Amino acid sequence: MDSSLRRKSMKDISSKMQFCSNGEDKISSLPDSILGDILSLLPTKDAVRTCVLSTRWIYIWTCITSLQFDDRVRNCHRRRTKDNFMNLVSRVLLHLGDSSIQSFSISCLKPYDMSRASAWISAVLRRKVQKLYICYPNKLSICSHSLFNCHSLVELKLLMQCTLRISTKICLPNLKILNLSRIKFVNDSFPHSAKVILSFPVLKMFELTRCSWLNMKNVNIISPVVESFILECFNPLDSSESYHCTINICASCLSKFKYIGYPFGELILSGTSSVLDASIGAPRRFKKLLRPAQQASMLLKQLHSVKYLKLEGHIFEVIGYRKAFVVSLPSFDKLIHLELNSVITHCEALLELLHKLPSLTSLVCKKGVSKFDKHILASATVPVCFFSHLQVVGFRQFDAEECELCLAKFVLENAKVLKHMSILTTRRLLLSNTEAESVKEKLLSFPKAPSVASIRFNAINCVSSTL
Repeated sequence: MDSSLRRKSMKDISSKMQFCSNGEDKISSLPDSILGDILSLLPTKDAVRTCVLSTRWIYIWTCITSLQFDDRVRNCHRRRTKDNFMNLVSRVLLHLGDSSIQSFSISCLKPYDMSRASAWISAVLRRKVQKLYICYPNKLSICSHSLFNCHSLVELKLLMQCTLRISTKICLPNLKILNLSRIKFVNDSFPHSAKVILSFPVLKMFELTRCSWLNMKNVNIISPVVESFILECFNPLDSSESYHCTINICASCLSKFKYIGYPFGELILSGTSSVLDASIGAPRRFKKLLRPAQQASMLLKQLHSVKYLKLEGHIFEVIGYRKAFVVSLPSFDKLIHLELNSVITHCEALLELLHKLPSLTSLVCKKGVSKFDKHILASATVPVCFFSHLQVVGFRQFDAEECELCLAKFVLENAKVLKHMSILTTRRLLLSNTEAESVKEKLLSFPKAPSVASIRFNAINCVSSTL
């Protein structure tokens, strides 16, 4: 739709809205502040276009308090569109003057002149913005001092490549939602301080993904009322700092915790006994290294009170490669649901872990089971949860390898209160109807506990022959 047709459409809509009763223009008679709030609900580009409706509306858009910019509008004249977008953002910020901005959102698919883009953000931070959302494809420069001294911030979401320099202590007193991605944190104190404190008194959601920490020795994150904490760290492998940084998380109201990434010197959870849902993961490349296994084991010990646990990536391989670390784990008395992303060659470690889960109700192996010594199962001690709690077991990426069939048989035969088993096969097996049917018949032929109600094979219910 070209500009003339769009302008005509907007005038038609305006006429229907304005003269809805006896030809009286009720909307235009509203105060500027209310009209500004209404226009704030629109993308800023559309809000600015209302200036063509009538003389009353020429400057109403300058009362908006929420700015939304998105450059994903397709146009064959790409360079012109890029220039127009930059001019639009600059012109709007200029015309708003020094008025406060409640919300500023900008999503960019194209990179722009870094100096202009940085100037936009600096202008917004000066105007006591409450909600700041930036999605940018390339590197962007942000003044760390301005950002961390913007105490009006309630929501902060930065999805871009950026370096933020952190001083000894930072406090954002009103921040409730923090979501950062691809950010590199650098210690800005000189000489480097032994301790960096990040304080968020009212924060509810903390999420850092694909972030790295450099020149940091001790980071303390204090967030007394945070409920969800997600931390994904990816320090360079050749960076020695990644093995010497200790992160202390103080969060007494935390209920959901997730950590994925390269290992730290130590990750300490202070006052986090309230965590109910936890997820941890690590890259496969660390599975034979001692230090990552120690760190993963220490982290798991701090999560012994959780009810739901996901071991993502190759974290179970990292720990299971050395059975002693699994043996040293405490009993997870409250844990009722466990998801394992990968179980490879560590049958003994898996059984040892199950012995630590007396209340386990459901177990899911998400990426299949590779070869291990099947004779271990023949002489294995059955975990306690098999007798009293385990009711649901699921296998994903099931390829009907002999070890997988042995593990499924072990569960069906020994889980005395098992009700349902679900099996989703690999694509190879799914496309082979003959082989899939053979696997299904073999599963149904295994001895089962009387409690088994069904085996769900590739979303098809197979009623147990024991019923």
